[in-house]
Amino acid sequence: MKPILFNTEMVRAIIGGIKAQSRRPVKWDISNNFDIDAKGSAVAYINPETGDSYAPVEAYKYQKGDTLWVRETWQTGYNPDDMGEDGNIPLGYCYRASGDNISSEFSLGKWRPSIHMPKKAARIFLQVANIRVERLQEIKYLDLVAEGVSYEHSECDLRERFEDIWDSIYYNPYKMEYIWDCNPWVFVIEFKRK
Repeated sequence: MKPILFNTEMVRAIIGGIKAQSRRPVKWDISNNFDIDAKGSAVAYINPETGDSYAPVEAYKYQKGDTLWVRETWQTGYNPDDMGEDGNIPLGYCYRASGDNISSEFSLGKWRPSIHMPKKAARIFLQVANIRVERLQEIKYLDLVAEGVSYEHSECDLRERFEDIWDSIYYNPYKMEYIWDCNPWVFVIEFKRK
């Protein structure tokens, strides 16, 4: 079982049943070792040390069949909505994506970033159904929907919305190679909620 980070908006999309894919940038030192066909698709990963050739997805930390536990923004506290049968309010984990609004009376601290979430606090588990490698801008309409982008808009609007979401996550003025305009290689993780 391996952890995977999601921001609050994407956790809500998973909970709502509309997110079934996630794209993650391929590190440049790995993508430089891709064997590319005439169409521009990555067909193999060449290990620079041994010269061995593998499927591109074999270079990734997640593989088909893996179970992932979702790290999300959280805190510990007493949620008054979770009163037990004995009338006591148990100490538990509260999640920003669920809209848990813990008053200072019941909170034991502030919201903690997803990166610090312990496995025991996880409530969402995903099964990796498939992994593939592609360029970010190759994303299709159905993939935009599977990414959890609202489908209430036109395809053009969906692409623009996804571009905004992507750049809000990966924009770094000192390391620009992962932004939308650079069209980086990405691992596409398809998953199902367990």
